[in-house]
Amino acid sequence: MNQLSGTIRPEIGKLTNLAYLDLSANQFSGPNPPQIGSLTKLETLYIFDNQLNGSIPGELGNVKNLAELSLDDNQLTGSIPASFGNLRNLRTLSLHANKLLGSIPKELSRLDNLKVLFIDLRDNEFHGELSSNWGKCKNLTDLPVARNNITGSIPPEIGNVKGFLGLDLSSNHLVGQIPKEFGKLTSLKIPKEIRRITHLSVLDLSHNFLDGEMPTQLAGLLDLSNLNLSHNGFSGRIPEELESLTGLQDVVL
Repeated sequence: MNQLSGTIRPEIGKLTNLAYLDLSANQFSGPNPPQIGSLTKLETLYIFDNQLNGSIPGELGNVKNLAELSLDDNQLTGSIPASFGNLRNLRTLSLHANKLLGSIPKELSRLDNLKVLFIDLRDNEFHGELSSNWGKCKNLTDLPVARNNITGSIPPEIGNVKGFLGLDLSSNHLVGQIPKEFGKLTSLKIPKEIRRITHLSVLDLSHNFLDGEMPTQLAGLLDLSNLNLSHNGFSGRIPEELESLTGLQDVVL
């Protein structure tokens, strides 16, 4: 880890043979220079954990070879450029913990032909409704959109993404019911963030295809009285941490 500071200079756009650029975990400030869009051979760009501000340059959409883009943990503002819909080779996009706003562009949810796709939009100020187009991203594995201002109902089409490992829609303004199509999401894991739901009294995840060890994070659910994890594929030992759940009345494993 270094502590490089100052701004990212526009001259970086002259390094046209760059394929990998990692400036993460420094103290760079100021905006992302639009000249980064000239790095057409770039495949990986990491500038997370800095102090960048301003908007994301739309010119990044010109970097057609970009596969991994991480700008999280900065102070970026504005909206996600619609030009990101041109990034047809994108596998990973992480923008969490910024101050981005506006609606999530539909162009982003149209990246439906990708091999692997992880999109992290947590902890921003996005608003509007989730697009039904996410249901066409058949290879999407993770879509954390927690702690934004998303409204409307959850599109049932999301249930078509059978390879989902993580879907976090918590702390938004969603209404309506959980779509029955979510029953198709047989690869979902129990997220570690579940421990934050400290007033949860009943947790029934029975008759699914959950596997691995039972999550120790359940120990944070101090108000839990009913726990049913039966008819899944859990293995290993029952975590000792669950002994702290002294309010449990019914347990079915």
